[in-house]
This record gives sequence, C-alpha cells and structure tokens, in this order.
Amino acid sequence: MSGSGMNMMAILRRPPSDRKLSERGTVYAFVNYDGGLPSHSKPEAKGRLVITEDRWELRFLGATEYVHAPLAQFPLNVTGTGPNSCRVEICDAENPSVRTAIELPDTSADEIDQRLATTTNGRVGVPPASRGNIYPMTNYGGGLADESVPPGDGSFVLTPNHFAEIWIEGHPTFSKSPITRYPLTLTSTGPTSCTVTIHDLKEPLVEATFDLPHTPLEALQADLSSRPNGTWSQEAEDLQRKKVASKQSATFTTTYLGGLPEDPRKHQVAQNLHFSGGEGIGYGLLSLKKPLMTWKQVTSISVEGSQVAKNKIGAELAFGIFGALGAKGAKDRTYIIINRSDGAQGIWEVDKVAPMQVRADLSPVMKVAGVPFADDAPASPVAQTIPPVAQSSMAEEIERLAGLRERGILTDEEFKTAKARLLES
Repeated sequence: MSGSGMNMMAILRRPPSDRKLSERGTVYAFVNYDGGLPSHSKPEAKGRLVITEDRWELRFLGATEYVHAPLAQFPLNVTGTGPNSCRVEICDAENPSVRTAIELPDTSADEIDQRLATTTNGRVGVPPASRGNIYPMTNYGGGLADESVPPGDGSFVLTPNHFAEIWIEGHPTFSKSPITRYPLTLTSTGPTSCTVTIHDLKEPLVEATFDLPHTPLEALQADLSSRPNGTWSQEAEDLQRKKVASKQSATFTTTYLGGLPEDPRKHQVAQNLHFSGGEGIGYGLLSLKKPLMTWKQVTSISVEGSQVAKNKIGAELAFGIFGALGAKGAKDRTYIIINRSDGAQGIWEVDKVAPMQVRADLSPVMKVAGVPFADDAPASPVAQTIPPVAQSSMAEEIERLAGLRERGILTDEEFKTAKARLLES
C-alpha cells in the first residue's frame, strides 16, 4: 500500500472515458494542475480526479499518462473556495516538499470530505469502512511468519470474501489470510471482550494471537457463523495447483511420418500436434481435439535434428524416413519422437522450428505430465542387469525388413533402400 513521489506514473494506450473511470472510483473534474509532482511536472489545464477507497488518480485531458498514489501516504487536503467549488492539495507525508494542488470548480468541499471519510485518506494502517466488518484490536504479537506486519494495536477485519486482515496503526501494509486455511479460535475474556488466535492449518507452528477489547465473543461468533472457518485442506490446494498446471500446453505444425501401429499412414499433410498437460497428445487446430494417446502411454520424448534422430529411431523407420526425405534437405529439420510403453515410436516432423525451441516449448508441459525427455530418462534397472545381445545376422535383418514390407509399414522403395544400406555396411 505504500508509494513514493517517484513511482506514481502509469502509461495507458488511450485515456479511458468517464464511464470507465467511474467503475474504478468516484470521478471529479479538475482544472489548473500546477505540475508539482515529480512524476508529472508539466502543468495541465484540465483533467479528472478519481478517488477509490485507498488511492487517488489524476487523469489529464488528452494525455496517455496519469499519476496515482495511495491515500494513506499522499492524503488529500480540501479547502472550500465557494459554495460549489474547492481546492485540493496533495502532499507526500514522508516528503512534504513533494506537493501539488488542483481546483474543482463544480464540487463542494463538503462533498469531497464526505467521500474521503470512507477512505484511508491520511490514515496509515487504518482500514476504510468499506473493507468489511472492522473490530478494534490490541496486543497483536506477530507470529504470521510470511507477513511483514509488526506487533502492535490496530484493526482486525473480516472481509466479505472470507479473508482475515490485520492492520497495525501507523504501518503502511497489512496482513491478509483466507480463513479457510487460517481459521479463528475464539476465547471469551469478559462480557464485552474476547481473544482471537489464528492458526495455519498447513504449518501448525505458525499462529497469531490478539485481543478484541470491545467485541463480545457472541458477536464475533455470529459474524463467523456464515463463513467457511477452517475448511482448507492440502488435497484441495494440490487439486487447484494441478488444475492450474494442467493448462500448460504447446502446439506445433507437424507432418506425421509414421511409427504408430494404430495409425500406419505416413507423409500426411501438415496439421497441428497439440501437447496438453492435463489431457495428453493429439491433433487440433487450437487445442487437443483428436486424442492420440494419454501421458500414461508415453515413456519419454526426444526432440532432435535429423542427424541425431537417425540414432534414436528404430532401423525400419530410420531407413524409411531419412531415405525418403534425404533429397529434400532433411538434415535441416526438427523431429519429435514419442516413445511409448508398448515399444511403439511415433515420429513427427516440425515445420520451421529449431530443436532447441521445440524442446523449450515442450519442457513445462512435460514437467506437468511427469514425462522426461529421452536423454534425461534414467536407464531401466532391468535393462542394466541384462547383458548385451549379439547383433542379428544380415540375413535375419533383411528377413525382418521383408516382414515390415509385407505388413505395409515399408514401401517397396523403402525396403530396397534399407536392404542396400545393409549390404553396404
């Protein structure tokens, strides 16, 4: 909530209308800004003053810049200049040399004073009346480890959206905690007073205690009766985090090159291959519409240029893919290789994106899904205990390729290319 005279400038693409400004706060027309604020030292003839519950804004007519600051540190002082006009001075409470003044020709001093009475104007550490149900508080001893609010006296607030706030008078910031995770325990200390303890359900050692000297226990209990006091759970928080994380996604324009037994087609037209952290992998224009596989089916993914990809694709696919595409400059292309738990490999060619960029885009999605890149995946314990198998004879390899041709996985041309390479080796 704090601010300074040097960081009050904001930039807009275009000045908002009065209707838009009225959605932010109460709007008043002003004239004769004298340019006294360092963040906008140019005098301005006309503009709009906007007052919210905790800040003001000066919007200059026709300008794309505006000045804003918290009312607690930069309060407004009002002086009447006529029955329906007033002068407003703004001064930095921490640096009185920073000050300015404007004139409101159509607004009385009483009207501005009444509006400021509902705000934090000049009252550091005092919540505005509109903040929620406010209770005078004493003897706050600190204890909320993640907050910077010091011990002291001030106000305790229960907001309409079920937050508990602690304001220390004279301190520019306040603590704010959801009572679903930080429930309140109440103890009566007299007919018109009680003690409140705030517990952290996630960290049991974190708690804060304070007194409400003018609040009967029954009054605070009635306030809490319609609120979800203490209904937070780690499972709910983890579920929400997972829900947010599942929105991680990446999409690439690709050509499917083959490898999946349920989809033997190769060299299809370009289409978008979509990786969704919460759904899986599939095709879709903007999002996953046609699922191909779930993340549970995927053991790892490789993202490679063609020279490296040759060593990571099964022999029958490598001969087919790189034999057919070699004449088209395949060495400059990027390939996504999806390795599945059933031993199948799906291979996609990515259009006009470098391997490093594809990997960077996929990394956050795969982290959410719990799937590693192939070069990061640990070796299988079973594989480590089995000695290497001797290479099959050339005849067996040619027989295996012939079988792939018979099943339609390799074309006649691809079979001939693969056989020739075997014979050459």
